[in-house]
Amino acid sequence: MTISLAWVRKLGNLEEFVLATDSRLSFGCRWDCCPKLMALPRNDSAICFAGDTLYAYPILIQFLNVIDQHPKIKSRALDIVDAKGHMIRVMNNMTSRVYDHPIGVDKAPETTFLLAGWS
Repeated sequence: MTISLAWVRKLGNLEEFVLATDSRLSFGCRWDCCPKLMALPRNDSAICFAGDTLYAYPILIQFLNVIDQHPKIKSRALDIVDAKGHMIRVMNNMTSRVYDHPIGVDKAPETTFLLAGWS
């Protein structure tokens, strides 16, 4: 089971968002020392995941590349809300291209992403 949390914390006149998760990966076995949380290249947001690692890691790597190669998203000229829509389209496109699933493997593993950032 994964625990992922996000909240806004106030420190005097300052606000910051906090994103936290555990570090156990599961993909048919367990690995207790891996990050599930990544800062995004636009410097105002981060993403983490809960669930099956098999899909999550390739999608996270693609998100990092998409943001890094998209000038408006990377520079924050495109609001995080609009960037989220682009990231969802990328994820849906990626998952639609998976094929040759092993017999008995769920074609849609349970994976949830939590995107946190300033708008």
